Amino acid sequence: TLPNQSLVRLNTIVIMLKLIKNNIFGNSINNFKCLGNVLFNKSKLVKQITKEPKNLTIEWKNKNISKYNYWWLRTNCDCNQCIQPESKQRLFEINNINVSDNNTPLMFEEQSDKLLIKWEDNHVSKFDYKFLEKNCCSLENRKEKRKYKIGKYWEKNDWKTEEDKNKPDFPSYDYDDIMLDEKKIYNWVESLNQYGFSFIRNVPLVEDEVMKVCNQIGYIRETIYGRSFNVKSEKNPVNVAYTNIKLNLHMDLCYYESTPGLQALHCFKSEAEGGQSTLADSYKIIENYVDKFPKEYVDILCKVPITYHKQHDTHRMYYRKPLLQKDEFGNIVSFHYSPQFEGPLDINFEDQEIFYKAYREFVKEIEKEKYKIRFFLQPKDLIIFNNRRILHGRETFDVTTGARHFQGCYVDLDEFANRYRYLSSKYHKHKDSDTLTYVGSYTAV
Repeated sequence: TLPNQSLVRLNTIVIMLKLIKNNIFGNSINNFKCLGNVLFNKSKLVKQITKEPKNLTIEWKNKNISKYNYWWLRTNCDCNQCIQPESKQRLFEINNINVSDNNTPLMFEEQSDKLLIKWEDNHVSKFDYKFLEKNCCSLENRKEKRKYKIGKYWEKNDWKTEEDKNKPDFPSYDYDDIMLDEKKIYNWVESLNQYGFSFIRNVPLVEDEVMKVCNQIGYIRETIYGRSFNVKSEKNPVNVAYTNIKLNLHMDLCYYESTPGLQALHCFKSEAEGGQSTLADSYKIIENYVDKFPKEYVDILCKVPITYHKQHDTHRMYYRKPLLQKDEFGNIVSFHYSPQFEGPLDINFEDQEIFYKAYREFVKEIEKEKYKIRFFLQPKDLIIFNNRRILHGRETFDVTTGARHFQGCYVDLDEFANRYRYLSSKYHKHKDSDTLTYVGSYTAV
């Protein structure tokens, strides 16, 4: 037994510890011990956490190590004081956080599934370990999240032919399915993400039905051609697509600052002889080009902005952007190609020789038959494709042999990515919907 005085002191210490605990974290403290600046606990993910002057270091049980700047942690607090629960929007500005420059925490508590931090301004943040592990800012983790493999790259021989019927057919869906069944819409957008294109069959021959179909993904992108546009041969065309001449592979509307993402074309009439449609996967072409040609060719195509312009009636569209663009890790993440709308190249004279060498070889690669799939659209067929990934073209056709009429529209990639993430989180729950951003040539991460 302890002397009465010692017992009183011990009880006093216990009461003080309880008060400190409740003041800081309510009743949440459990099973942790603090050894200097190192925390240990029974978490299934964490081996130990080390408090340092300007950051927190977590050693995970899988042997990975993550470092978190205290400002990064403080600004990613998702409590109701920091994040409005319904809208999920931030409620503070970083300059309104009343702490020292280093923002050193007052206290940590490590629980089995989360880390609690009390800051200098007495604000308390809770961080789920899975959130911290997923958002680790190590070079390896950031590179892993930014693998820009956009679905499945393909070329002509990857699809079923008369000679090889064991390969897959072009992705195809029925109109009624994607208009009535959300799970089927998910299958459709997943296929679009994987291959960059798909067909919709049995679409009613009704004006602007193409927009109804695209509204299943997102809002229509209006352009200088309107919300929808008609592709048919005209006497005085404002676009070469409105003639019967051959269209080599290209992307649409590169003269816009933000080139439209998805393009859809709905066939109303296809009576003329000729006019076969062509598609090619630009990222398969880029992949092969990078492997085949000198690094200086790729570098100049990433450096030099190509001029794209469009002039007719009241429109004077103009924008300069490189053929290829890289991210901070050297991945090619953006591609723009529309030779029909190229204007005078406005670059240094010293760059011109190497640019044209590299560019000519790139165009030669694009026009190789091994990349092209060919098909005829029939009335009630609709094709939708990623305009930032899939190049499209058309063979010439004979206007004297019959009519040809398609109606089209555009949807931005942001709309597609938004719909894809939502449906993926709902119908494919083992996927991390927050990271499903690589659905076009480039989307912000």
